[in-house]
Amino acid sequence: MDASTEARPLTPPAARPIAPYGGVRELQVDVASRRDAPLRASAVATPVSRPAWVLLLLALALAARSVVAHPTTSWRGRADEGCYLRYATRIAAQGPGAFPALFREYLDDPLAPQLFPSPIRLTPIALDALSVLFSGADFASLADVSLVAFLALLVLVFAALRRSHGERTALAVTLLLSVSPLHLAMARRALADNLNATLLLTCLWLCVHGLTADKTSPRWWVGVGVAYAVTFLARELNLILIPISLALIAGHVVLRRRPIHVWPVACVSLLPLLAAVALAALAAGGLGTAWAVFSATIGQPAHNEYAILYGNGPWFRYVVDYLLLSPWTTLLYLVWLGYLVGARVGDERVVAWAVVPILFVALATPFAKFVRWALLLDAPLRLGTVLLLQRLVGDQAGDRWATARLGVLVAALMWIDLRTFHEIFVVGDIYDPTSALLLAGRGFVPK
Repeated sequence: MDASTEARPLTPPAARPIAPYGGVRELQVDVASRRDAPLRASAVATPVSRPAWVLLLLALALAARSVVAHPTTSWRGRADEGCYLRYATRIAAQGPGAFPALFREYLDDPLAPQLFPSPIRLTPIALDALSVLFSGADFASLADVSLVAFLALLVLVFAALRRSHGERTALAVTLLLSVSPLHLAMARRALADNLNATLLLTCLWLCVHGLTADKTSPRWWVGVGVAYAVTFLARELNLILIPISLALIAGHVVLRRRPIHVWPVACVSLLPLLAAVALAALAAGGLGTAWAVFSATIGQPAHNEYAILYGNGPWFRYVVDYLLLSPWTTLLYLVWLGYLVGARVGDERVVAWAVVPILFVALATPFAKFVRWALLLDAPLRLGTVLLLQRLVGDQAGDRWATARLGVLVAALMWIDLRTFHEIFVVGDIYDPTSALLLAGRGFVPK
């Protein structure tokens, strides 16, 4: 044995990496217990297994069929759906040069700033206009964008979680998300909520991945900034991404105990904000017009009778709405939060996704509270649910019985959510799932 070998410290047995199973390796998260394996699993650069492809396609097919088999017939032409269709039809017919006129007309109409989405939402309007060009100027064309955005979100969730948590966890969360009553309901409508949720979750994943990856270049963070700018132009409330992302960065600094480079901070805040302002000013024909429209939209809830009647309430209104939509999933997520408080979980990604819903609810409290605006929370809630279920059944690589028990529980939750979707949104034909309508749909108050 040479001197270099003698000087090298030996790795203790408990810290040695466990042999990979199905393209999964272990992360160091509370190595004292084998039950932590579901939390530590992380996919390496291996191909997706054939069963995983089958289950992913099953999730996509189940989501698509649930939407296509129950098409919406009661479109709301005098509400947000009608406004989005008018914007999209105008841009499809006249091109991007019609945007300045849309901004002026919005400001000239005394009712528009009080009732309707503003033309500053360039991202959904542009995508809706493309759909109108290909499929025709009707509500179904805009609903197609919602469905495609939902299917894209399922693929994103699977790919992201497979990388960070392993294939089994990614599949369980994707399957559970594919039957989300709220996602399925919004995927049937000519609204921008599914697209908005997909953009927000993409940005948050890019941020979390950039922070937890071994090394990311400034070029990566510039790409993150572009994604943030596009997302800021999807809905005014999306600016909430800035404090959420900065909180995640601050948590990363505290956990890692090392300074952060200026690039991550700038590319989730100042740079994409400036880019979004520049694009909005260009579309509006001037910075003053863009600011006037933005200011009118921000002040809309104070003058919008619908928002005053149906969007007010305490911070826990989001919790109540999710309990009405997906009671068991929401309760399991809350239990998971309680578990994390007392557990030593060293995986920064697990902690980050667990606190995203908390940060959103805390920061969105001053604004009108419509659960479809919080659609991005559905994926983190279902991730927490699956991680808790894996704990309960003792799921770990190679234990087929534990995997079977997890599959039974996930299937039961999926069946409950599908029934909820059918009863509330297909039979009940709810357009905007406000608390009042959800309570009536669940039988708590008279219809």
